[in-house]
Amino acid sequence: MRYAEYRRMSYSSDLRIRAVEHYLNVHRNYKEVAKLFHIGIATLHDWVKRFRSSGNVESNRPPGRSRLLSGPEQDELYQMVLCNADCRLEDLSEKWREKSGKQVSSFTISRTIRRLRLSYKKNI
Repeated sequence: MRYAEYRRMSYSSDLRIRAVEHYLNVHRNYKEVAKLFHIGIATLHDWVKRFRSSGNVESNRPPGRSRLLSGPEQDELYQMVLCNADCRLEDLSEKWREKSGKQVSSFTISRTIRRLRLSYKKNI
């Protein structure tokens, strides 16, 4: 079984709110509330702590790593790829470093090209 097939999704906002409210208003016992809502004790503790500090139970950040090239940088890379269609990925990476001062791998360039729905084939 692949990792993506059994990986848990994040808990819904409704469940988070109900569990935190139940803890704060009915039971003051992490273990009992966690068992009642079928969640981990540490998870409930984190939600309560977040609720007390910010008044919100939502996750603070989306899961995963942020993109190295996004927004206006993608637009610049798009134009650079169109102007340098015969360059290898390593050459595009080097040109990007010279242009922006930001070092990115050829794999990052490749992923961004794919995300921009450009087809990439160099002529030799």
